[in-house]
Amino acid sequence: MEAKKIIITGGATRIGSAIAKSLAGYNVDIVIHFNKSKKSAQQLKIELEEIGSKVHLIKADLHNINQVKKILPFAIKKNERFRLSY
Repeated sequence: MEAKKIIITGGATRIGSAIAKSLAGYNVDIVIHFNKSKKSAQQLKIELEEIGSKVHLIKADLHNINQVKKILPFAIKKNERFRLSY
């Protein structure tokens, strides 16, 4: 089975963190975006990796279009077979 690839913006805290935890597990790769919650993002990464997910973190200000444009290429680079699905 191919790993599921997930990007969660604002994923380090509150609803984003809850979504990450509910989707995490074996064979799930997650890119978690954060802006100001670096410590929370790092802790969440540890938690999710303990239950079998591969996790990558990216810092970006969603008010800055140049930083926003880096999120998807980052996810694709980290997960070479990343596919978009709608």
